[in-house]
Order: sequence, then structure tokens, then C-alpha cells
Amino acid sequence: IEDLISKKRTIFSWYKELLNDLEGIRLNPEKEWAKNVYWMVCLVIDREGDSIRDELMLKLKEKGIDSRPFFYPMSSLVMYGGVAKNMVTKYLSERGINLPSGVSLKREDVEWITSNVVRIIEGI
Repeated sequence: IEDLISKKRTIFSWYKELLNDLEGIRLNPEKEWAKNVYWMVCLVIDREGDSIRDELMLKLKEKGIDSRPFFYPMSSLVMYGGVAKNMVTKYLSERGINLPSGVSLKREDVEWITSNVVRIIEGI
């Protein structure tokens, strides 16, 4: 397990380094009191416009890069009322995506993914 966690943390460090200068986004935080295992590399787009996330995901898919939206807020599910009541979870679910983060990724894979993310976001 320590080898897997180490690899996940390494992969995240590549994303963080390569996306560091891209304005209007943020990646998984890590608090001083907790060690993030970076199960998924999560990117939140802090820019105006509801379609930015969806457009980014579509353009990544066109390049053969898989991504996933963040989970939907529990309160937005029909069985719980169908309306997201917590504005923070609503905001994150509308603007967050998970980038490829499998342990088989190499640095050059992350460099290719991030170069596409940067190009696409800067073009939106």
C-alpha cells in the first residue's frame, strides 16, 4: 500500500507542478494534519460559466483523454429531494473534474494531459 500511495503522490506532484501557473483552477488540497493519498487528481475550475467544465471534458475526450465529473451532491438526487441544498457542494459538482490518475501513468503521460488541459482552458 505504501508503494501505491507513494506513486499516487508522485503523479499528483507532476500535475501540481505542470498546472501551477494556470489561473482559475485549483487541485486537491492537503491539510497539515492529514496526508492526502490522491486517489483521484481533482481539478476545480474557478471561472465564471457553467459550461466550462463540460467543454473541457468534451475537448479532452476528443484528444483521447478520459475524465470524470465530480460526484453529484446527495441532496440533488431524486430520492433526497432533487435540489442541491448546499451551495458549496453544488459549486464543486458543477466545476470539478477528475483527471487520469492511474498508477501506470508516467511523467510524459501527465505532461501530455496537462499540456492539453492548459491549451483547452486558455482557449475557452
